[in-house]
Amino acid sequence: MNQVIRFRGKSRAVENAFDAAAIDTPVDVLAQDSAGTAGPSALDKFLKAAIQAFAATSIASGVIVPSLAMGVDANGIAGAYYANRLERHVENYRYASDPAGDDTLMCDRAHQASKQYGYKIKYDQKLYRVSNVKIYTKMCAEGVSSSRSTGTRFMQITGETGPVLTMDTGPVINVDFQGFAFDANLANGPQFGGMLKAVPQGAPDNNGGLWYSALRDIQFYGFRCGLWLRAGSDYLTPHQFNEFSHIHIFRIGDDTENNLSSSLVLTGQFGQTRFTNCQFDGTNGTRFGTNVQIRPELVNDEANFCYHDWSGANPTEIASALTPGDVHFLPGTAAQNGKRAFLIYRSGTIHIGAWTENVDISYDYRNASRGNTIADALCTNGAKDWAINLDTGCTLHINGMTVAGELGTLIKGVASNQCLTGQHTIRVISDMQGKTSNLTRQKGTGANPGTLSIDGNTWLAVVTSTTPISYIESWHTWNVDLCIRAYDGDVSFTTGGNIAMPLDANGSTSQTLLVLHKGECMIIARDDFGGHVFRIKSIIRIPRFASAMPTSGQYARGEFVHNSVMTVDANGRYLKGWYRVTNTDATASNHAVMTDWRPEFAYASPKTIGQVTGASGTPGVGQIAFSWTAPNDAHYGGTKIYTNTVNDFGTATLRATETGTFNAADSRTVTGLAAGSTYAWLVATSYDGTANSTELALGPYTVT
Repeated sequence: MNQVIRFRGKSRAVENAFDAAAIDTPVDVLAQDSAGTAGPSALDKFLKAAIQAFAATSIASGVIVPSLAMGVDANGIAGAYYANRLERHVENYRYASDPAGDDTLMCDRAHQASKQYGYKIKYDQKLYRVSNVKIYTKMCAEGVSSSRSTGTRFMQITGETGPVLTMDTGPVINVDFQGFAFDANLANGPQFGGMLKAVPQGAPDNNGGLWYSALRDIQFYGFRCGLWLRAGSDYLTPHQFNEFSHIHIFRIGDDTENNLSSSLVLTGQFGQTRFTNCQFDGTNGTRFGTNVQIRPELVNDEANFCYHDWSGANPTEIASALTPGDVHFLPGTAAQNGKRAFLIYRSGTIHIGAWTENVDISYDYRNASRGNTIADALCTNGAKDWAINLDTGCTLHINGMTVAGELGTLIKGVASNQCLTGQHTIRVISDMQGKTSNLTRQKGTGANPGTLSIDGNTWLAVVTSTTPISYIESWHTWNVDLCIRAYDGDVSFTTGGNIAMPLDANGSTSQTLLVLHKGECMIIARDDFGGHVFRIKSIIRIPRFASAMPTSGQYARGEFVHNSVMTVDANGRYLKGWYRVTNTDATASNHAVMTDWRPEFAYASPKTIGQVTGASGTPGVGQIAFSWTAPNDAHYGGTKIYTNTVNDFGTATLRATETGTFNAADSRTVTGLAAGSTYAWLVATSYDGTANSTELALGPYTVT
């Protein structure tokens, strides 16, 4: 078979001519083989031949031809790898003079060509041995995957030092880097897997770190520090507007090595960045080291591979250290097998929606880390110390957090000036051993005995103490509801500070001691218009039946349980809520018995009520049994019964108050009456306590 290369006409289309009849359609650039079958072989064969001839001299010396971006392979053969539009294979950039077994220069040439000409650099399914791999601005590189068995892998050459993955001087923008695994060479000792350090390039308008870039499907395995995203601290070298997805960082080794290692470290001016479907992991089943650190840069970070003993003193920061902010760890990201899943130190607006597992501390907030959020997070099978720690000056909002598995405590606070909101969005689904530990402090002894520091919290669990609480410290202004829960035993409140005791059954403030039992709650609010005191809005009791008499102050007459949202009638005349009250007196032991639910009204103005009808009395031994029909008025609250031995209502004694339903028959037996003649009076009252202006006289009755 004879074959020629020729151009036809002005179109300069290529036709591959065979002995058989040729294709005459230039636009298709197709040819026929000897069997007459058409195929796109002509252009491919022509380009290969043309490239071989064109590149014979210029490429033989190792010079890259930008228009072709082709080189010679290890055997000096040009054009051995493809040039498919803007895709270039990394092997196109290998020179015959490159050291054997060292792919560093080849990779760097390829990445610089990508930076200059916009090529996508393609890598094979193999292990590349390098001193380091550097990413450049506007470069694009793609491996097969981050699999350590079937993907594209990098390993540092034995004897080399420094991070394996690095970046050029800034700003480095629009980087697309995906599908690679970085394996630690354990023969080189502790290593950084990646250190993307923001280094200025020149004038301020050219400064910057990593911007507008995406790193996807990247794995770091076995490094002392997997990835350090090292932004600057001069406001000119930030890492920002980046996305990291499917980043998998695995720490390995014995307990000592795991304790010293970290998966991901963010320092400096780092922000506007998302981590999606990432995994930060230690050796399976162990609890050592920190998976994710978010903090300022420390003076010994590079020498210590970002290790700090967070159980000891606070670290020493570099001068003018900045901290990350506006960083999002989205649901689907996991941090597991470590002492700490997330360590946030002096950093704000960090949003975590990750899953934590098999760690002692899930979320550790330190040193005035403010404005942070946990949202749609899952904490499971771990946190034996605590799930959340709030250090001095830290603020945190929770907007959805599910807690499951064997846990120690949910929230721990050890210092002042904390603020925690959104606790009602926490869902505990199993095996919580304790809810809180020192979230707010009951200071039973010391400089301020009897003081409860609420700070900015709206819900808190208080541990028991022998000193009653008389004073509340709080950042809150008036009319903000605060819920106090007795955590592990009785919590007592008393007078003498800024806590207003509830009224007793007679409407007086004689009560001096109020006790919440374990698990019971009290809602209080600050009243800045009534003496700047905290007033009790409601107390939620746990009914308990006991034969022993309650001690003084355990259940004061007049305490109640509130179980509804207050409602307002259409005309705004009254507020209405439903309550139960304790049924306690000085002789009975049924102090836990509650009345049925009943509504209470608060009127804008006094409401008069009609009088009872059909009233009668039946005397007996030391008693009179009264019966009547309540007035047909929805504002009816009850009927008061008075008696006297003379016919004088003004000096009569209130014997009983019977509540009931309007327009319904009711009755009450008054006991303890002396034998002889007894006069009686019935007075209907409304819910606001307003009595009918005319009492209904009955009797006299002869009591035996």
